[in-house]
Amino acid sequence: MYGFTSVLLRRSDPQGDCLWERLAPYIGVIVVRCDGRDRGIGTNLLGAVVERVRALLPVEATLYLECKKDNRSVRLYERVGFKRMSDDESLLQIGMKPAELLFRFPLN
Repeated sequence: MYGFTSVLLRRSDPQGDCLWERLAPYIGVIVVRCDGRDRGIGTNLLGAVVERVRALLPVEATLYLECKKDNRSVRLYERVGFKRMSDDESLLQIGMKPAELLFRFPLN
């Protein structure tokens, strides 16, 4: 196994203290082994997640993920089509600012 991902499909607490409680669907974890990087595995994982979420939750409009500002995967997320949300956009839509970077992906 070179990689795996975990996706939260339902909001656990719309007023929660953490973004992952307020957002769904939300990619909680995406990991690719060091010896599997730069081989398209992350791109394939994200593509599979998007297609699976679309199939399971056809009415959801957006898929979210959060990562650290210095995460080398930021380029991957943007290349696949995830868009960074500004602090103001996050505050308006979610009611809180992310501690790090918050991305959204349009599912429709």
